[in-house]
Amino acid sequence: MSNEKKTYSREFKAKVVLETMSGETITPHKVAEKYEVSTEDILNWANEMDLSAENMEKLSSAVEGYTVEAPEEVELEYEEDLFEQEVSYGATFDILNMKMLTFWTVFGTGLVLLIILTLMVVYHFSTASTIQEVSERSEYYEITLLKQREQEQLSSFGVVDLENEIYRIPIDSVITRMARDQSTGSPSD
Repeated sequence: MSNEKKTYSREFKAKVVLETMSGETITPHKVAEKYEVSTEDILNWANEMDLSAENMEKLSSAVEGYTVEAPEEVELEYEEDLFEQEVSYGATFDILNMKMLTFWTVFGTGLVLLIILTLMVVYHFSTASTIQEVSERSEYYEITLLKQREQEQLSSFGVVDLENEIYRIPIDSVITRMARDQSTGSPSD
């Protein structure tokens, strides 16, 4: 088998393409076997040719024994008013489904409002709980400080009122002194 590419005349190509298109043989594979060409060649040749009605007549007259009928004319039916509207809009006129449009508008608006309300509730809840925690912490802190100051006053010596000669002594020493006085039976100075 040689690697040389065979060249075919235009008339031969037209004959093979017309025979493939005529339907006399069942498949393009049989036409390809008959003329010893590949189906890819037949398809390429058909693509190379302009297969309009005029050219098909020319090709069929160039290849002996093959005639091709011109394709039937097709009439397009259209409504003139709709066609004029489409041309004036520059695109196909679209008739809106108002029920669906209303439904999705109401649904979307409701969903957005629900999301906003949910976010507002979460915000208020979180800020309220944060304020309450801060308040509890500050009250606890204040109570703790007050207890520490009271404990310091109860466990230390100090002057309450110098003019009236009132002094402060630790409560533990007062309790110890009172217990000692009761056991001895005499009040001490």
